[in-house]
Amino acid sequence: MLGDWISYATIDNQLTIKYAIGITQDKHPTPSYIGEISANINYYKDGTFTISNLEFEAYQDNN
Repeated sequence: MLGDWISYATIDNQLTIKYAIGITQDKHPTPSYIGEISANINYYKDGTFTISNLEFEAYQDNN
C-alpha cells in the first residue's frame, strides 16, 4: 500500500487531513488509488497533537 498525497483543510475552525491510499502492482509504475483516510487533528498544550474521527472512504471507480 502507498499513501501518495496528503491534503489539509480548515473546516469550521477544525484542522482536517486527508491521506490517499493506493496499491502498487509489479507491472504498473503508478498506484491504483482505492480510497482515502480522513481525520481531525487536535492540538493540546505542550505541542501534543492527536487525531480523532478517523474514517476511510472507498473510491467508487479506482481505475
